[in-house]
Amino acid sequence: MLPFTRVVSIRWSLLRNLLLLIVLLSGSLLVTTILGAREVVRELASTLIDRTERVTESELNRFLVPAARSLSVIREWIGAGELDTGDVEDFVRFFQPLLRQFRQVTSVNSGDDAGNGILLLRLVAEGGGWRTREVRPAEWGRRTRYTTRSDEGKMLEEWWEETDYDPRERPWFLPRGADSGGEVRWTDPYLFFSTHEPGLTASIAAPVGGGDGAGRVVIALDVRLEDVSALTTELSPSTHGIAFVLSERGEAVGLPRDPSFATPEARREAILKLGSELGVPSMRDGALEWRRRAGLGPDDPIGAGRFDQGTVFDFESGGENHWAAVRLLPLDIDTALIIGVGIPERDLFSDADRQRVALLLATVAAVGLAVAMALILSRGYSRPLKTLVRQSERLRELDTDPIEPPHSRLREVVKLSEAQELTRAALESFKRYMPVDVVRELVRRGTAARIGGEVQPLSILFSDIRNFTTIAESMEPEALTAHVADYFDTMVEILSANGGTIDKFIGDAVVTFWGAPSPDPVHSFHAVRTALLCRDRIVERNAEWKARGLPLLHTRFGVATGRTLVGNVGSPRRLSYTVLGDTANVASRLQDVNRHYGTEILASEPVRDATAGEVAYRRVDVAALRGKHSIVTLYEPLGLAGAVPAERLELARGYEAALDLYRAKSLGAAVESLLALEARFAEDGPTKWLRKKCEALLADGALPDDWDGVTRFG
Repeated sequence: MLPFTRVVSIRWSLLRNLLLLIVLLSGSLLVTTILGAREVVRELASTLIDRTERVTESELNRFLVPAARSLSVIREWIGAGELDTGDVEDFVRFFQPLLRQFRQVTSVNSGDDAGNGILLLRLVAEGGGWRTREVRPAEWGRRTRYTTRSDEGKMLEEWWEETDYDPRERPWFLPRGADSGGEVRWTDPYLFFSTHEPGLTASIAAPVGGGDGAGRVVIALDVRLEDVSALTTELSPSTHGIAFVLSERGEAVGLPRDPSFATPEARREAILKLGSELGVPSMRDGALEWRRRAGLGPDDPIGAGRFDQGTVFDFESGGENHWAAVRLLPLDIDTALIIGVGIPERDLFSDADRQRVALLLATVAAVGLAVAMALILSRGYSRPLKTLVRQSERLRELDTDPIEPPHSRLREVVKLSEAQELTRAALESFKRYMPVDVVRELVRRGTAARIGGEVQPLSILFSDIRNFTTIAESMEPEALTAHVADYFDTMVEILSANGGTIDKFIGDAVVTFWGAPSPDPVHSFHAVRTALLCRDRIVERNAEWKARGLPLLHTRFGVATGRTLVGNVGSPRRLSYTVLGDTANVASRLQDVNRHYGTEILASEPVRDATAGEVAYRRVDVAALRGKHSIVTLYEPLGLAGAVPAERLELARGYEAALDLYRAKSLGAAVESLLALEARFAEDGPTKWLRKKCEALLADGALPDDWDGVTRFG
C-alpha cells in the first residue's frame, strides 16, 4: 500500500459530495416548469419535416432523374440509327460510358418483341469488370450466351447456359400500347433476375427498322434499392428522427436510420418488406395513424389513400408523442414513391430556444456552485481514475510494460492499483506461453478459453535448423542455449512483425500460421514474404555469428496453404491454441525435403497460385511427400516480384526447361542443359540434384514403362 497519511472510503466521499450537489441542482431545477406550447412545437415540427422531405426528394431526384433523362436521349439515338441494339459489341461500347458516368445505374437491359435481349452488368463485388448476357430464342432457343469483360471492355471469358430468361416477361418490358408516347416508365420495386438484388428499373421503347412501326426495342436501366437506402439512412430531421421511402404498396425502398440496419446484410434483408414489418416502432405506429387519417384499411395499398401532402400530424409511440408527414414523389403517370419523415417530440423540446433560456436562467447559480465543487472533486477522483482507466486499456491490448501507479488518498483506488499491478505481472508471464493475438482476444472477450476449433483457410510456415544435432553436440549446453535463444529472438521478431501467429517451438523448429485468430485475406502472401525475410535476416545473422566464432544456423522453410482446423485443443484443464490437419503436415514435409534439393524454402502449389502475381517462383519438382499418396508440385520462392535479379530468374527458367525435358524422358538433353547451367551457377542445389538424378537414370539403362518422373519420398 502507498504510504499516505489518511485513506477514506470512495463510497462515503462520493456519496457526501454528490448528495450536496444533487440537492443544489434539484432545488434550482424545480423552480422552473417546462411548459409545452403545442403550436410552437407543431411549427417547429413542420419546419424540420418539410426541410427533410425536400432534401430527401431532391436527393432522390438527383439519384433517379439522370437515368430517365438518359433513356430519352438513348431513344433518339436508336431512332436515328446510331446504335444497333442487336449487336452485343456495339451495345457494350455504347453503354459502358453511361454506366461509368452514372454509378447509381448498375446495369442496362434491352429486349424486343421477338424475345431477343442483351444485358450489360457492372461487376462490383467480383473486383470490377463487366458481364453480358445475350438471348436470341429464334436462333438459340433456351441457350443463353454469357461473357465477362475487363474494365476496359476486353472479353475475358465466354460460356453458354440454358435459362428461362425472356425479356418480354420482365417487369420493365413495355407491352405495345404502353409505349406509344415514348415516355420513360418506372417499375414497382422487384428483384433483379441476374443479381437477385432489390431495385427499380426505368425503361423506354424505341422504334427500330426505319421508324415506321416495323419494330421496336425496350431499353431499361436498373437502380439498386441498397443505394437508395444509403441516402435515406444518412438523412435525419433531428437527433432521433427518421426519414424513409416506401413504394405505393408500402414496401421499404429507402430504409430509415436505425441500428438494426447498420450492416449491408441487414439492409438487404429489410428492403422490400412492408414498412410496418421493419421493426421500427415509431414507423409502424405512424403508418397506422396515417392510414386512419387517409381512410385506408390495414391491407389497402398506400397509393389508394388521400394524400394530404405537407400536413403534419401527431401520434403516440413507445409512450411518447411523435410528429410526422408524408409526401408523394411521382416517377411516371402510374408509379410513385412515398417519402415519410418522423420526429419524436423530445427532440423538438431540446431544440426550442425558449426552453433552453428558461432552464439556463434557473440553473445558472446552481451550475456555478457545481463547477466549483467539480473542480475540487476532480483532483481527488478524476485524475487517479482516469489513470487507472488508461492503464486498464493498455492491459487489454497486452501492453504490459511497467507502469507508475496513480497517486490517490482513496482506499479503493489504492487497492485497485495494487490489483492492477498483479494483473500486469500475470499477463506479462502468460503471454509468453501463448500467441499474443490469442491472449489479446481472450482479454477482450473477458471469458475463459474453451475447447473447440473451426476449419478455415490458413497458411502455415515450418522452419528448422539444418544439422542442428551436430551443432548441439559441438557446444556446451549453456552456450548452445544462449545461441539458440538469440536465433529464436531473431525469428520471433520477424514472424510477429509480419502478422504471424507463433504456434509452437519444437526443439529447433518454429511453427507459425496466418489467417487466425485474426482474419487475413492475403495470408499466403504474408507467409511467403515472411519466409523470405527470415531467410535474408538469417544470412545477416550468420555473418555476425561467424565473426563471433559461433556455429552458423542455416534454416530451411516449408510453406503450405489450405483448409486447416484451428482452435483450442487439449483438455478442459490445459489447452493449446494450435493447427491440425493435412496442410500442417504438408508444410512440415516441405521443410524437410529442402535437404534433398539443396533449397532453403519450398512452397506448395496452392501457395504459388495465391501469390503468383506478388512473388517470383522456380518450379523445382513433382513429388509424393513422405506419408502421402497425392502428387504435389514443389516451388521455390525466389523473392518478391520485381526484386529478383535477372540472372536468378534466368537460372529458374533454364532449370524449369530442363525439368520439363527430364519429365518428358529426354534425359540426355536435360543433362546437357543442366551442365550448361552448372557452368554458370555452380552452387545451385536443384541444378546439381536434377543432373545427378538424370545421370543415374541414364546409367541404369532404359526407363521403366510406368516411369512418370515423380520423386517419391518414403
